[in-house]
Amino acid sequence: MLRIEQWPLERLHCHTRALRRHGQSGRLAGLIQKHGYWVPILATSDGQVIDGEYRLAEVAALAPAERARLGLETIPVIPCDGLSPAQVRALRVALNKSQEWAEWDLEALAREVHDLAPQDFTAEDLGFTAKEMAKLLEGLGPLDDSPPAPPADNRYKEQYGVIVICDGEAHQKEVYEALAAQGYKCRVVVT
Repeated sequence: MLRIEQWPLERLHCHTRALRRHGQSGRLAGLIQKHGYWVPILATSDGQVIDGEYRLAEVAALAPAERARLGLETIPVIPCDGLSPAQVRALRVALNKSQEWAEWDLEALAREVHDLAPQDFTAEDLGFTAKEMAKLLEGLGPLDDSPPAPPADNRYKEQYGVIVICDGEAHQKEVYEALAAQGYKCRVVVT
């Protein structure tokens, strides 16, 4: 059964072999200060972090008075009991890899940014630099303010597709890029 507990920061420790380098120190801390802390850490019952090393490091780097102001003397943790040490290590790798499995839907992102702009959210409030946001959205045309119209008959719209079985991740990337370059709308699926 999933449960969330509040643990003191000192109870948590990261694996000696960090899987990702976080060179953007302070960016996440700024977002936590702006929006609050909402994503629990996954950890073994003895405190080894499985997922959330960066979040933990950014909270720990805050001044104690700032942590107190934000109510972060403790941090939310989902204890992951019942995993072998090998399963813990494999889960760490898989969760870090999973961040690469999705790509931005640029039109949806542009609409979100457009909708948030009147409420004074900046690119930095969304986790981007202004330069990153501009580069990500370059080439998209202007958005109108109206939501997409539903189908006239309000029925399910059929979609047709083709599934291509690839020999591996590199082949999948090659096929995806070739089809996308030809203008096809593609989705990556791993089964």
